[in-house]
Amino acid sequence: MVQAFEGEHLQKVDKKGRMSIPADFRRILLAGDPESASRQNPRMKIVYGQHLKRHVQVYTMDEHQRIVDDIYAMPREKALDQKRMAHLYVTQSQTLEADKDGRVILPKSIREKLEIEEGDVYFRGLISNFEMWNDDIFKSTVNADIDDWLGDMGDDFDPLSLLGGV
Repeated sequence: MVQAFEGEHLQKVDKKGRMSIPADFRRILLAGDPESASRQNPRMKIVYGQHLKRHVQVYTMDEHQRIVDDIYAMPREKALDQKRMAHLYVTQSQTLEADKDGRVILPKSIREKLEIEEGDVYFRGLISNFEMWNDDIFKSTVNADIDDWLGDMGDDFDPLSLLGGV
């Protein structure tokens, strides 16, 4: 069974950029780290490329390596696209390691992207990764988008109908 990032969490960031990673997310991060046997603290890849407007994506080490492998496997005739993808997912990424208490220090550049110096960071699990947002921005953009989408679908719409086997 595949472990998935699920749920939503709100975490505080202090003035120094310290923030706790939700415990259930830490367990998945640790399980997705090939070096987990030799370390106690989960590592993660945080992707902050300009394709991500006001949020960042966080991957397990294994999942990020799968993305890197897919970029590496792109055909030669797609060399420019490969270079661009590498820029977005390799150049514009960082490895963070949680301390023994499950905290990380968000680099200033990440806090600037999230438009937060200190305050609430919203975590949303998206199966193979999770996103981090400024809570206020998430509420005003993503939640509004989901509400609009559901409104456009009609009162009888069942989101599970979009899945093939349901």
